[in-house]
This record gives sequence, C-alpha cells and structure tokens, in this order.
Amino acid sequence: MRKACAECFLAVAHDMSPEVCRARLWPLFITLISDPCRWVLQAAFQSLGPFISTFANPSRAGLYIQEDGTFNI
Repeated sequence: MRKACAECFLAVAHDMSPEVCRARLWPLFITLISDPCRWVLQAAFQSLGPFISTFANPSRAGLYIQEDGTFNI
C-alpha cells in the first residue's frame, strides 16, 4: 500500500496548490523516503524528481505538467 502511495504522489501533487504540497504532502513524502521497505524507497525515489518539480513556478522554470503526468518544456 505504501509503495502505491509513493507511485501516485505526482498525480496527487498535480491537483494541489503549492502551499498544500509544502504543508501537507511534503511531510508525508518524507515518511515514504524514510520507509524501511526497499520497494517503497525505490518507488519514492523514482517519484522524487517529478514531485519536486511541482514546487517550481512554471513561468520561471519553463516546466509544465500535462494532464497525463508527462512534462512539457
């Protein structure tokens, strides 16, 4: 279950405001990165980069996330 949570973090973060991501999702993501299960850790670290990109200002970074979760530069 925790592995599935790590895999879908980007989809959840995509639908939240940056403030909610920082206040609510970031602490939850830290717990996933600290998980003792290697499968959860692997999924969390694979989601880390895309999750961090949700904090970027698209007009400054030039990164936009499409509805299907892919990046547009």
